[in-house]
Formats: sequence, C-alpha cells, structure tokens
Amino acid sequence: MSQFDFAKAELTLENANQGIEQHSVSFLVELDEAGAAYHAHGLYDKAESCYMHVVSLKKANGITDQGLIQTFHRLGVLYRLQDKFPDAERCYSEAINVSTYLHGEKHPKVVDQKAYLAGLYHHYGRHEEALKIALEALNVYSATEGQESHTVAICHFALAFIYARLNLLTEGKGHLEMAQRITSMQVYASDETIAQALLGMVVFHYRHNEIDSAEVLFKSACLLQEDRLWGFHPIVPETLVKLGTFFETQRSNEKAELCYQAALKKLRWAFGDRHPYLSDTLKTLIKFYTRTNNPAKADEYKAQLEEITAASLTSFAPNRV
Repeated sequence: MSQFDFAKAELTLENANQGIEQHSVSFLVELDEAGAAYHAHGLYDKAESCYMHVVSLKKANGITDQGLIQTFHRLGVLYRLQDKFPDAERCYSEAINVSTYLHGEKHPKVVDQKAYLAGLYHHYGRHEEALKIALEALNVYSATEGQESHTVAICHFALAFIYARLNLLTEGKGHLEMAQRITSMQVYASDETIAQALLGMVVFHYRHNEIDSAEVLFKSACLLQEDRLWGFHPIVPETLVKLGTFFETQRSNEKAELCYQAALKKLRWAFGDRHPYLSDTLKTLIKFYTRTNNPAKADEYKAQLEEITAASLTSFAPNRV
C-alpha cells in the first residue's frame, strides 16, 4: 500500500467487522494490506483486528497459503513490539506449522520462520533454545545455498551473539570470523551498501567486546533487509537517519548522505512528496548539506520543506494521517 489510503483501510476493516465480502480473495488481500498499514503507523489494535480477520476468514474458507504464513508472522512481530511474548511465540509457531505443511519440514522457507522464533527466544533470554534453532538453520542454509552465501553469513553473525550471551566467547568469535570472511568476499549492489557498512561495524564492536553495540548494529542491518516484508515501516527510515548521524560522527559523509537519502526515498514512497511526515528528514538533509558546503542542495530541500509547510496548512487536518 504505497501512499497509504486510510479511508480505504477504514472501509475495509468496517466491512470485515460487518461480515461483508467474506468469500472474496481480493478482499483478503486488501484486509492484509490494511493491517500492514495500521501496523506501520503504530495503530496496533486495528492492525491486530485486520490480521485476525484474515486468519479466521482463511480458515473458514479452507485457504492455507503463503499469505497465511505472512499474516501469522506479522502478528508475531506486532505482539513482539508490544512485549507480548506468549502471543508472539504462538504466532511465530503457527507460521512455522503452516510453512511445514506447505513445504516440508526441512525446506528453507520453514527455516526462515524458525529463525524468527530463534530471534524472539534470544531477545527474551532463552539463548539455549535460540542456539538449537540457529544451528539447524546454519546446516539447512549451508546445504541449500552453499557455505558462503549471505544467509549463511547472517547465521554465523547470529550464532556469534548467542554464544556471547551464553559466555562461550571462543565459539562466538569463531562464528564472527566466519561471518566476516564470507561477507568480505561478496559483491553488494549499490542499495545494499548501508547494510554492508553496518556488518563491518558489527565486527569492529564485537572484537572490542562491545557486544551490546554490535548487536544493535546487527539488528539494524537485518531490519533494513526485512523492510521488503512491509513495503514501509517507520522504524526503517528512523534507523537510516540515526545511522546517517553516526556516519557523520565518523566523518564518513558519503555513507551519511546515502542513509539520509534512503530514508527520504522510503518516506516519499509511502506518503508522497508533500506530506508533513517528510519534514524532519528534509530538515536533517538541509543541515547536512549546509555543514558539507553544498548550498545548492540545501536550498533545494529548503524549497521542498516550504512547499510541505504551506500545503499542510490547508491539506492536512490535525488528526489526518
């Protein structure tokens, strides 16, 4: 749902609550997209309602498909964001069960879902359970993708953090070395440069025993890659802006600019060119180009900010998103 149409989302949810269009497959897609839109904007109750309607309607109509896996996954993420561990665990497990039914127990798509459950366990301190799943994931991905794939590298990074939390530092550093070796050999596309830089920073902080900082950076790298599941999520542009600020402190202006521009691009995709949600990022870019002696670019973004400010006075009511 680019440039989210909340009026459409409200109508979709209202129809679901009233039992309208229950047998329409296209309606299920609209309902799932409405849930993702609400989810992205922090309207968790409405998002949950949309997702639960999708689940119940699919079960009522005998639909077991990849979309159902995605809905359970999104529910799991929704509950995790609210620190509802039992509900998150249940939904991640449901996603695993549906994926197993569709693909078979050892299929990489099943392991994808198990990896999310491992992340949940790790987050809540259940590191032994996370370790068991992560080792299984490493074996499956190594067998299906080869031992030097990007996914295998991510598994090694994850294992490095799990072992660190278990105070098994020798094992952890061994997996870190494997992860670094694999990523150093890979050629990244231009839009993956930020994630690549983050992984390099992960290695640096881990080697200096700054495990908490390294893990935050690793989660940011994973989040940027997971953005494809949502189309838009506000945490992603926020993360990009924070990373841009970090790169500025490291005097890496090229990477900082890349982060700021990526954040603006995602906001424009979601809201269009004249929504107030773009204002903070535009202000950041204006300050950046002023500091880096690029007045032409600073003036360009000042003009865009002025247009948004003028438009917001007439086009956006106080409670409209």
